[in-house]
Amino acid sequence: MKVSELKTYLGIVLDLEKERYLQERMVQQLERRIAQLGHPKKLYRPVKKEVHCYEVGSLLFGAFIVGAVPGGIIGLFSGGLFSGGLIRGALIGGIILSLLAGILEISNYCRRQDEAQAEYENSLSRYEQDEQADAIRVRAERKALEFLKQELNLIRAHATKTDNLLKACYARNIIFEKYRGLSMVASLYEYISAGRCSTLEGHEGAYNILETEMRLDRIIVSLDTIISQLEDIKYMQRVLYDVVTEANETLHNLLSASDGIESSIRQLTVTGEELSARAAALQTTSTLNLYFSELTQKELHYRNQLGLRA
Repeated sequence: MKVSELKTYLGIVLDLEKERYLQERMVQQLERRIAQLGHPKKLYRPVKKEVHCYEVGSLLFGAFIVGAVPGGIIGLFSGGLFSGGLIRGALIGGIILSLLAGILEISNYCRRQDEAQAEYENSLSRYEQDEQADAIRVRAERKALEFLKQELNLIRAHATKTDNLLKACYARNIIFEKYRGLSMVASLYEYISAGRCSTLEGHEGAYNILETEMRLDRIIVSLDTIISQLEDIKYMQRVLYDVVTEANETLHNLLSASDGIESSIRQLTVTGEELSARAAALQTTSTLNLYFSELTQKELHYRNQLGLRA
C-alpha cells in the first residue's frame, strides 16, 4: 500500500475511533442524566413534639422541703422553739414554695406547648411548600425524560452504525489487531504523517516505533489515563491530544444544546401528543440532529473511499 493510501486509511479509522469515543461518552452522560431525573424527593411529614409535664408530686415535695428550711428558721426566731414557731414556719414556707413551684411549672408547661405548636405549624407549612415544589419539579423532569430517552436511542442507533463501519475498516486487516483503538491508531497516523516511517511493519515501521515509545514510557496508551491527564500528552502525542480535545469540545456543545432543549421542554405547559410534537420540532433543528446529518454524509463518503458496501 502506498504511503498516501495508508495515510488516508489511517485517517479514516482515526476519525471513526474519535466518533465512537464521542458517542460512547455522550451515551454515558445521557444515561447518567436520565437516571437522575423524575424521582420524588423523600420528604418526611413533621410530627408534633410531645410536651411533657414534670412529675408534679416529686416537684411539689421537693419545693416543700426546700421551702420548709428557711420557713422553719424564720418561724424559730419569730415564735420560739417551744411555742411551735419552728413547725408552723416550716409548714408555711414549704406550702408557699410548693404553690409557687406549681404555678411556675403550669406556666412553663403552657409556654412549651405553645412553642411546640408554633414550631409544628411552621414545619408543616415548609413541608407542604417543599412537597408542592417537588411535585412541580418531578412533572417537569418527566416531560424532559421522554426527550432525553429519544436522544439516547438516536445516539445508540448512530453509534451502532459507526461501530459497524469501524469494524468493516478493521476487517481489511491492514492494522494488526494489537494496535487497534483510538490511542494506538492516533500514534500510527502521527508517525506516518510526520514522515518518521512509510510502513506499519518492519524494523523501521510504525509498529516498532510505537513499541519502543511504549517501552520507554514516552507515550500513554490507556484511554482512561489519557482522558484524566490530557495535558500530559500535548507534546509527545499531539495528534491524539488534538483528536480527544476536538471530540470533547463537540461533546460539550452537543450536551449544552441538549440541555437547552431539555430546559425548553420543561417549561411547556402541554402534555401528551402535543408535547411529543413540540419536542420533535425542537429536535429537528437541534445541534445533535445536525451532527447526525453530517456524520451520516461523512461515513457514506468513507464507505465510497474504501469500497465498502453501504
